[in-house]
Amino acid sequence: MDDTLKDDERGLAGVLFDMDGTLVDSEKLWTIGLEELAIRHGGALSGTARTAMVGSSMAESMRILHEDIGQPGLSVADSVEWLERRIEDLFTSDLIWRAGAQQLLHELRAADLPMALVTATRRQLVEVALLTIGADWFDAVVAGDEVGQTKPHPEPYLKAAAALGAEPGRCVAIEDSPNGVRSAAAAGCVVLAVPCEVDLTDLAVELNRRRALASVGRGGDRERFGGPGPAAETGRIGGAGGIGGAGRAGGAGGRAGEGGVGGAGGTVTVVDSLAGIGIPELRHLVSTGSLPIVDTLR
Repeated sequence: MDDTLKDDERGLAGVLFDMDGTLVDSEKLWTIGLEELAIRHGGALSGTARTAMVGSSMAESMRILHEDIGQPGLSVADSVEWLERRIEDLFTSDLIWRAGAQQLLHELRAADLPMALVTATRRQLVEVALLTIGADWFDAVVAGDEVGQTKPHPEPYLKAAAALGAEPGRCVAIEDSPNGVRSAAAAGCVVLAVPCEVDLTDLAVELNRRRALASVGRGGDRERFGGPGPAAETGRIGGAGGIGGAGRAGGAGGRAGEGGVGGAGGTVTVVDSLAGIGIPELRHLVSTGSLPIVDTLR
């Protein structure tokens, strides 16, 4: 391995990927299945309910759907069984990569950097998705039915980092959902948020502000979840960084707050896609809590 890519005591030790909406554009497939399930039960899925499901466990998503169509007494287990069969069919034929994801996997594997898949999807469907994505990319896989508490609890990301033998604060977690971002930040990972169906700019600002407050002893997600607090202030790529900063692709991101929990651990940076993101950017993110100015980011 090239010496410039070797990590050190403070450097990048692993990359933790969410699956649905992050590596593959599968949230649209979930929408198809969920809408069909609602119709099967004689209802129609609202946009508000669908948004609330992004990044949630299967059981929680079914409870949201049942409430949304006015039938809270429906069997969660029966709905899960039907939906998983339908999604398995869709995963088999219709999974597509999100921009930049496959290229980043290739670069990380070539550099022999450890990777884990961390998903709220249950193992049975993960295995189907991995037929397209490729199981060999990952040194560890944490599925939604293999943890005691799912996202937004930090357990999935803590388990993944432990499986790689890496400190969470030296891992970049790449996520597309509010629950996933909260989970990874609460675990103390450095979070790169890549929105798919839900905008994450406001959430990043919220978590970053709370992490800044935690750094001076005034609370954070550590108290809520028992893990490291969320992020110090960092802007969206392309706008002004710092407290409350949010911009778009093409300019400077914000800087991590000094004195935060675990160095850059818990910081949240939002980008529009993984296109243009590589090892140098991830290493910079771990060491500073922000991305370098890269004019070619889209």
